[in-house]
Amino acid sequence: CGAAATAGVNANTGVAATKVIITSCLKKQLIVNKPIKTIFDVIATPNPFTSNFNLNVTTSSSDRVEVKVYDMIGKLIETHNIEVSEIANQELGNNYASGVYNVIVTQGTEVKTLRMIKR
Repeated sequence: CGAAATAGVNANTGVAATKVIITSCLKKQLIVNKPIKTIFDVIATPNPFTSNFNLNVTTSSSDRVEVKVYDMIGKLIETHNIEVSEIANQELGNNYASGVYNVIVTQGTEVKTLRMIKR
């Protein structure tokens, strides 16, 4: 009788998971895959902005972060692929006209959409 747990990445899905094996006294095994929750949050400041804004990304992954900025009619304004360690140094919005922008921040399967206003 007992249980064992291991952490890793599911080879089929690429999702981080904890594998739990429960063995009964009758030597039968029950295998349960529990996904490990990835930490991913994005805050943009200041909002509204007058010259530029910065992104503050909190993540448990070291994967690169993709940032895409669209205007309100859906036109792609700019795209960046940034290392997590460098994202705080990025200033966005310097050359934007006054208006509302959608900022889509992606890391792996995690996606956050922010709406920014330039005065």
